Amino acid sequence: MKLTVLVDNTTNTRDLKAEAVFSLYIEDQSTNILFDTDCSALFLENAHKLDIDLFKTEYIILSHGHYDHTLGLKHLLNMYRSANTIPTSKPILLTHPLSFNQRTTDSKEMGCNIAEAEPIDFFLIHKSKDPVWITDNLVFLGEIKRKFSYEGNHTIELIIKNDIAVANSMEDDTALAYKSSQGLVIITGCSHSGICSIVEQAKQICQDDRVLAIIGRLHLRKPLTEQLNGITAYLHQANVQDLYACH
Repeated sequence: MKLTVLVDNTTNTRDLKAEAVFSLYIEDQSTNILFDTDCSALFLENAHKLDIDLFKTEYIILSHGHYDHTLGLKHLLNMYRSANTIPTSKPILLTHPLSFNQRTTDSKEMGCNIAEAEPIDFFLIHKSKDPVWITDNLVFLGEIKRKFSYEGNHTIELIIKNDIAVANSMEDDTALAYKSSQGLVIITGCSHSGICSIVEQAKQICQDDRVLAIIGRLHLRKPLTEQLNGITAYLHQANVQDLYACH
């Protein structure tokens, strides 16, 4: 598996630009995957500079429905429209069923800015709460079961469900796991559901307790002491070999 960070909040490459978002390109043998789409067209610009052809993408995976991970979908659709052709083989857009639901805080829209039906001409929409194997080794973890009292139990905004605004517990937040010969690589967009619960679900689905690496955002800015202590203890106990905190 090869991972290329398209956008993060820092960059050490002069030609690339940074933004306080996250987008990743994953290549696993012959399968190409775009994981999260930034909140602007910057991921397209950086991909071009990195000689990555996003028209070869077979999966577009949204880790959850927040704007800073989904607004780039609009620019990706514009890229397909400007090509003036509908692809013979449509990429699969894989995400949780709630990812397109409207969400707001203080009357500010926090979710995706396109309707769920808009990408249908160019993408096959696959919404799943259950795990989905993308390749023999890479799995979409589905809805994360919250297993720890110190994480993943907060609400951060309102989400519209059945035309009613309710507190958003981020049920749509999910991640990927790659099953390597040395252990698991966890790829997470924001970890709203809790990084410890994400790792536990990956271990269960992949039937492997070894955690080689975690890459992505852990959402630990100004954490509660209980949360930080719990996560630190868990990651130590899990013997995580490498941690690459992003975004």
